[in-house]
Amino acid sequence: MEFSPPLRFPLSSVPEGFGTTLRDARKARGWTQARLAAAAGIKRETVAHLEAQRLRSPEEPRRRPAADTVFRLQAALDLMPGELVQTWPEWSPIGLSTPGARSRARRRELGLSLKRVASTAGISAATLSRFERDIRFETKSLFDAGPGAGPTPAAEALARALGFPDAKAQVNWREHD
Repeated sequence: MEFSPPLRFPLSSVPEGFGTTLRDARKARGWTQARLAAAAGIKRETVAHLEAQRLRSPEEPRRRPAADTVFRLQAALDLMPGELVQTWPEWSPIGLSTPGARSRARRRELGLSLKRVASTAGISAATLSRFERDIRFETKSLFDAGPGAGPTPAAEALARALGFPDAKAQVNWREHD
């Protein structure tokens, strides 16, 4: 089995203030670097190196974060794609055209964190974040129990965590906005 190297942002797309933005988002939550690293599933040293970019002179090379690292940090900090790197190269849903996008809108409308909803629904924060961004595997695995089987238990749990009576009500919420 061959593994592809991690997707990296072009250095030009990583803003000069990336480290400062990351540090400010972490501190706004009252988190240490270790807590953010644990929540994102990365090493504390990685968080420290990325935040330290703000201390380097323009001539010094900057460490480029892998796309997966940025995704993990955004999910852990409950940020939207693009809040850390504005030129996020991966497609994410615009508007409320997908069940995942509508779920994110509902969660934010209720003022609930990604981590809290995921925990209540019995799924990981990473899974919920991928679902909200409509990464197909997550959408299929959360809502497709097979032909004629109806919603999965995870879909029902997620619906209840978002204040819906059932998964069908969640899927249909604001479908035509």
